[in-house]
Amino acid sequence: MTAPLHWLDRLLYLEGMHSGYGIAEAAEFLRNEARENPVVLLVPMKMGNPQEGLTVYLWRDRRVRTVPVPWPIGKTAEPEDSFRACARDAEWGGTSFSPSAPDPCRAALVPRTETFPVFASIYHKRPFMVEKTADLRNVYFAYPYTTVPEKYFTLLNRDFAKVWSRAKPDKNYSVDIFKRRGPPGPDRAVPQPGE
Repeated sequence: MTAPLHWLDRLLYLEGMHSGYGIAEAAEFLRNEARENPVVLLVPMKMGNPQEGLTVYLWRDRRVRTVPVPWPIGKTAEPEDSFRACARDAEWGGTSFSPSAPDPCRAALVPRTETFPVFASIYHKRPFMVEKTADLRNVYFAYPYTTVPEKYFTLLNRDFAKVWSRAKPDKNYSVDIFKRRGPPGPDRAVPQPGE
């Protein structure tokens, strides 16, 4: 296996934003964070890394619960799709730079509502249950750097701070984990279904 690799393949699969570099280390970081209190890992409902890689690495880890969130959705090609996506984000809990003019397409990562819809995975488009937002404790987020600029994310989600980062071989990209600042988590991060 000494054949040279095409530059585009190297960028897309080995060195760039979609590569798996840093995913195993991010999963290990989250496992360590979950030693004392369970962790809720919010992942965007978008295919690709880091969300799919982390979901696989943490699949059977009972101390880290992965919760898909419909934020951010990004741009869509069809106006109807944009409307549906904005409606879904509004249900999640919109926020805005101006409280008097809320924009449902600028959804907050943690909903501003009393309850939130829970999706079985990033591939499901309909929630299967509802949980209380107040029960979210020890919350982390796998940042989807391919969707929204970090400045925009931190502006809309001031209660989150970057706590871990690992650069990829292409130094323009990294795997980033943010943590929600807040009260210490209870014994259980989020009630499990059926409780």
